[in-house]
Amino acid sequence: LPISIFARTDTPHILVAGRTGSGKSTAMKVIITQHILDGKRVVIFGKTGGDFEVFRKYATIIELDASDPDAAVGKLTDYLRAAWVEVLRRQKEARPTWQGPVDVLVLDELDNWAAITEEIGRAHV
Repeated sequence: LPISIFARTDTPHILVAGRTGSGKSTAMKVIITQHILDGKRVVIFGKTGGDFEVFRKYATIIELDASDPDAAVGKLTDYLRAAWVEVLRRQKEARPTWQGPVDVLVLDELDNWAAITEEIGRAHV
């Protein structure tokens, strides 16, 4: 099957889907590169040594360990919490506002993410 990119005109969200080897990561690399060139804050939530390591110098990469869902989600939460603290600090100091901790969030290997959210859901029932 060919790669599919789903996007709606009324939302900034997209889903890139396709089989292994269909070009999903290549398509996302192009999109991520353009966002970085546009000065956007990019955060990539993916597995260690994944397809997006090349962006480590230009984006925040939060490494996902699907075998430890609490730690994986904790890393993402900690990053977002710290970034929002920075937003509030800048506002309090009347410094130029920063519109949030991230402009682009990439969830790599969504099948791993799905397994993590299922595990967390079971733990909180």
